[in-house]
Amino acid sequence: MLKLKFPKIYEALISNRYLFFTTDGDKGTYRFKTEKEAWTSDDVLSFGMAFKNNAYNQPHKEEEGIETSFAMYLKDIQEELELKEYDKNLINYLLKTLLQLKGAQKDGENFGLYKSFAYPANFHKYFAFRLYEGDISAKEFEDFRRGDFEEYKNKVLEWIEEGKFSILIDRLEKVEGFASPMEFENHILILLEIGRIQISENVNNSYWVDTSLILKNLKYPTENVRKVKVYSDIEDYRKFLIGTFKSAPKPPMFESLVIGRLIASRTPMALTSEELSEINFNYFKEYCNEHDEVTTEFRRLHEHAIRPAESYDANYEVIPEAQQIFEKYFLANLSGSGLSGLIRHVDPASDNFRLDLDWIKKLFEEPVWESLEQYLEDAENIKKEKEHYDEFNEFYEKVKANNYSAVEFVFKYLEPNLWTGGTKSKPTN
Repeated sequence: MLKLKFPKIYEALISNRYLFFTTDGDKGTYRFKTEKEAWTSDDVLSFGMAFKNNAYNQPHKEEEGIETSFAMYLKDIQEELELKEYDKNLINYLLKTLLQLKGAQKDGENFGLYKSFAYPANFHKYFAFRLYEGDISAKEFEDFRRGDFEEYKNKVLEWIEEGKFSILIDRLEKVEGFASPMEFENHILILLEIGRIQISENVNNSYWVDTSLILKNLKYPTENVRKVKVYSDIEDYRKFLIGTFKSAPKPPMFESLVIGRLIASRTPMALTSEELSEINFNYFKEYCNEHDEVTTEFRRLHEHAIRPAESYDANYEVIPEAQQIFEKYFLANLSGSGLSGLIRHVDPASDNFRLDLDWIKKLFEEPVWESLEQYLEDAENIKKEKEHYDEFNEFYEKVKANNYSAVEFVFKYLEPNLWTGGTKSKPTN
């Protein structure tokens, strides 16, 4: 049912299981991750649970009111897929049912046609069965991953085209050792290739692209502090990483995401946080030098142009110079329709809107309203879409007259983000 009725969510479960599920208790069965656990690896969660419960394998207790990462994903994608509350409830019911044991065996035998994936080992078996995707022979997989990379890449693309994605990921997850630098580098390069495909299909929701497998493998050569694995010298590994990241296809969306998560998690590896930050900063700066539109790619590359935070309040912060470039580029290239981003919908099923003061304060100097008005008067880029520009000015004057508080307004051209259910004048199902 998931595949037929909700194909995009079905594919997201296959691609991003480590964002949504983690193992729990001495049975080693899956449970939903909470929102806060989404980007935390299983080994870190297990370590933390040992202290929290004072027993390593004590089962996790779900607490009422704690949002799961999957529930947050459904919220993010609800508008795009036009999901109703009934749909969301049905999806959650199906997944909770699939996480029940139903007499399943840990080794996956006698498993009732894989009607559950309570045990992690059965996850790909369940989805492979439902996709009718066949198998990838172990010999064929091993021969290609150890050979010429271009031939390997072409074969992987062929497998994906044939609908063998979940089986491919299962094979890749089971690779745990490497006999040579070439074999290891092929592994990293193919994970980057697959990541680029995933992120191209989830441009507006790249937050939910799972990077856990590549992050795990990027740490592999240096996870033993006493001896470098695969390479004879750590400098050889550093050269591979720097060369790979610097030659990434443009725009380097997946590479930027991976590096951002390495920085944010402060993961020890061959490149320092400073080197990683410099790579992501250059990605963003080069994009701004080569483009003149405010795009999703522009926003995402800016979000990943980060460095470890100097304070204890956060793990990371946007590089100040990147923030300056962002503000200058944004204001110089904002379109009339892009003025929608300065507006916020106040209440569900209402026509009440306000100006987003927090966002405006990031873009304009004090006094912010005078600076905004000067921008509206001087900036030629926002005047090219006249209907949108005029409508924003009309809305602004109405808000200003109401002491910058929310007002009722029915937009004809601008399209601010709306609460689920739409507005009073234009409700959605």
